[in-house]
Amino acid sequence: MKNGTRLGLVAMAAAMGLAGLTTAGPSQAASVEPGIVVDYASHTVQVKPKSFQPFRDVTYTEVRWIALSSITGDATATREVNTCRPDCAAGNYRRTPVQLHFTTVVASYGRRVFSLVRVTDLETRATSTTKLPVAAVPAKPGVVVDYASGVVGIMPKTFRPYKDVVYTNVRWTRLNATTGDATATRGVNTCRPDCAAGNYRRTPVRLHFTGVKVAGGERVFSRAEVTDVRTGETFSSGLPVSRR
Repeated sequence: MKNGTRLGLVAMAAAMGLAGLTTAGPSQAASVEPGIVVDYASHTVQVKPKSFQPFRDVTYTEVRWIALSSITGDATATREVNTCRPDCAAGNYRRTPVQLHFTTVVASYGRRVFSLVRVTDLETRATSTTKLPVAAVPAKPGVVVDYASGVVGIMPKTFRPYKDVVYTNVRWTRLNATTGDATATRGVNTCRPDCAAGNYRRTPVRLHFTGVKVAGGERVFSRAEVTDVRTGETFSSGLPVSRR
């Protein structure tokens, strides 16, 4: 195969892989199954939810998923629309069985979510396309709790960023979308007489987490400022961010 033809096929494959994904936030997550904003007010995101409320007076219940890929999804559901009769507060809903086809995945704050749904009324076969809310709430960042597996935990009580370094008795004092603070005991393997002996030097420390990154669809801290409580000495340490 000539080089020009091979390059053309590679470019075509890359274009197909990117089809259906646009960005709508500061971070683009890895290719994972998209979710849906299940509550219009909180913008909480779930994958394959059993119910979701994209708008104040519209709710989809009894959602049964038929298919879900990285770019589309299909389900059946009951669509409930508030008739606002005699008024919206009365909560009188008109219920209709529908078929849903989700498309147009966007990335928002590290979460991949569907932004369009085609709704087919199973009684009348009438079809309409509706935009879905996509601005996911930034999830609170986690920490890779085990350097070997790459498993992420939010506010873990212990974590091991490296083979011979472990933080235990972690007590979180603050956590938001960009930073976190905690106290802990830092254990460092002295490797005396050898590393297998597992003799650890333990020090009480304060931790300040920063540098949020998105890896594998999860938001994780990539750096910790470590302060020795006894001496006041401070140093910065990188943290693992990706699954192995």
